[in-house]
Amino acid sequence: MAEFHTLITQTGQTKLAAALANNEPLELSAVAMGDGGGSLPTPSAARTALVKEVHRVGINVIGVDSDNPHWLVIEAVLPPEVGGWMIREVGVYDSAGDLIVYGNYPETYKPLLSEGSGRTQTVRIIMQVSDTEAVTLTVDPSVVLATHEYVAQQIAAQTQHLTPKSRKIEAGDGLSGGGDLTADRTLRVDNTVVRTERAVHTGSGLTGGGNLSANRTLSVDNTVVRTNRSISAGTGLTGGGSLASNRTLSLDTATLSKLEKAEGAVQPTRQVTAGAGLTGGGELSGDITIEMGTPQPLSATSENETTAEGHSHELHMATLAQARAGEDNERLMTPVRVHQAFNHYGLGKTSTGTTSMADPLASGFYRNIANPPQAPNRNSGSWVEHGGSTTDGFRIFAPGGYQNDDNLYFKRKGLNAYGDTEWRKIIHDGHLNDLFAGDTHPTGWQRLPSGLIMQWGFVTIQPGSHFASVVLPIEFPNQQFRGVATRVSAGVNAEDVVGIEVSKAGLTISTLGVAGVRTFNYWVYGN
Repeated sequence: MAEFHTLITQTGQTKLAAALANNEPLELSAVAMGDGGGSLPTPSAARTALVKEVHRVGINVIGVDSDNPHWLVIEAVLPPEVGGWMIREVGVYDSAGDLIVYGNYPETYKPLLSEGSGRTQTVRIIMQVSDTEAVTLTVDPSVVLATHEYVAQQIAAQTQHLTPKSRKIEAGDGLSGGGDLTADRTLRVDNTVVRTERAVHTGSGLTGGGNLSANRTLSVDNTVVRTNRSISAGTGLTGGGSLASNRTLSLDTATLSKLEKAEGAVQPTRQVTAGAGLTGGGELSGDITIEMGTPQPLSATSENETTAEGHSHELHMATLAQARAGEDNERLMTPVRVHQAFNHYGLGKTSTGTTSMADPLASGFYRNIANPPQAPNRNSGSWVEHGGSTTDGFRIFAPGGYQNDDNLYFKRKGLNAYGDTEWRKIIHDGHLNDLFAGDTHPTGWQRLPSGLIMQWGFVTIQPGSHFASVVLPIEFPNQQFRGVATRVSAGVNAEDVVGIEVSKAGLTISTLGVAGVRTFNYWVYGN
């Protein structure tokens, strides 16, 4: 095998096989150069990257070799402003960033302009494939450069079919104009070559015509109407005949009789009468509209009936027993029946005035706006009563909206000398969460109902340093108080003396010692 050669990598072989099988071309996009790590490498199909890549550029051109149709020639251009390294290896990458072709390269130094010598260098790589259609090129036009040879080839390819300006267009027989192609040319019909001896002859039914020494006009000859033509009267008609004179077509007697009978069958004096519950109607001398009458308002006492103006329907209403049972899904309920049903289940006793809380009440909803002494903190408000004077009855009280009290209160009934126990506050779980908000992770914080906030965490001081700072888990809303810090260590020495400075948002810990990594736990307080 030659000393310098390229080969398709294992990844490239797999992708080329997939491209041929799926009829989807493999997109090549870049050429990479490397210095081989200081020595000429030996190409290997197992490679997935260059030994030591020094530069990568977009592919300028991929073309089929003119002598070998299975060779793809891949070309990349290195401009003068890049270099300063040796080229001992090259690789071709696809648009997915995988190495498809790898090869070694004759040792070449690419100089920089700053070194006193600069040049544009073209790197060509030959890739042998079974089907060149399986490979295509992805180009970034902002970075690709064209070589002088490539530009010359493209100009030659584009101009080989152009017509030289020295070519001429000649005007043939009957035309004028033409000339060379140094300017636009127009060909025109030469009027001087009209053959005046030619003539236009008039056919049957036309007049005019003559030779072409002058303009000629052809016209219909009105004198040639063919009188032997005729108009025949079809079924139901009379008249007709040849066109030697005017002809009139008329309806025959039988057709006229049928039409008169059909007109007599329509009885415009007949009427359509609107029945009960309908409006409209009238004689058939015009269009008639029948409309439904206006429905009457429905109530619990409505009946099925119709009148000249409208109609009404009977409603199936629930009885008191049906309302209390709550099992009929077909009948309707009046507000009275709804109230009776609620009352049956202890929900219908409702007060909106100054109901007293001194005596047991029937189950229901109540309100007092006169600050009764039996209410919690003598607040006015609303309450639910259940159980009357029974020993398992209870009350739940909510202070009125204008009271400075957003608690719920509960008491049992019939257990002390006055029939009731003392009022007790009901605290909701969500309220507790608000009172004790916080984050209980190793670095965290906790708010107490009093407003005091505790925060904790740790700070690490690196070797050679006397201090370190840290941001607190949350910023104190009002002010910071103080804090303490202790070293996370089995023993304590004089260098572990700690100073701690606390702000709303963070703290700084300082020590006398500088040896080793030191970690300190901290606790700070504020509100």
